[in-house]
Amino acid sequence: YGLPRFFDLVPALIGRLGCHTNKIHEETGAKIRIRGQGSGHKEIEGEYEAPVPLMVAISTDHEDPIWFRKAVEKMLKEIKRTEKDKFEPFLRSENIEFDGPRFSMGLVEKHIAEAMGRPLMDQFPQTGAWHPPMEKM
Repeated sequence: YGLPRFFDLVPALIGRLGCHTNKIHEETGAKIRIRGQGSGHKEIEGEYEAPVPLMVAISTDHEDPIWFRKAVEKMLKEIKRTEKDKFEPFLRSENIEFDGPRFSMGLVEKHIAEAMGRPLMDQFPQTGAWHPPMEKM
């Protein structure tokens, strides 16, 4: 959301033949899915993208929250790399000014925020999305 229509973010995040997301899966066991408007994933009756902003969804079967946190850290690193190496040069080449957050985190349940930890949560821009208060860790 908030991106010029002609910047193709999804292939940049996934990588050639899924190399970026597959690597995260191999290292953490997490499943990485990109859904919503612009994802190319047809969810509604197999014909339409979900009518929600573009998002990355991360899930894992591991009981240990460390694997989930590692997957989020690796995907965040990939998002920031894509922003720096591809999106910013694209903006400059098109002479486009783009202020404000380029990504954010949606609603987060308390157990997810706790699994991620405050240092990781603080790396996401605060855009008005509600983040539950966390106990001291």
